[in-house]
Amino acid sequence: MGIDECDASDVDPHMFQTFDDTLYSQGGTFANGPCASFQAWQQAGQDRMSAVKVLPPPSQIVAMGAAVLGM
Repeated sequence: MGIDECDASDVDPHMFQTFDDTLYSQGGTFANGPCASFQAWQQAGQDRMSAVKVLPPPSQIVAMGAAVLGM
C-alpha cells in the first residue's frame, strides 16, 4: 500500500476505502505492511465496521455464493 507507518496521516486519502465488510484469512488474522493487526489497520482509518474471520471450507464458500445469487 506504500505506507511507512500504521497511521491515518500516512495513508493516501485517494486509496480505495472499504467499510462494513467481512474479510477472510486462513487463521482469521490480518497484517498489512506496518499494520500488524486488524485493530491497528482500523485505527488508521481503514475498513471501519469490518471484521476478519477464519476462511470457511470450500463447500461453505460455494453455499455463501449461491445464497448471494439466489440459487
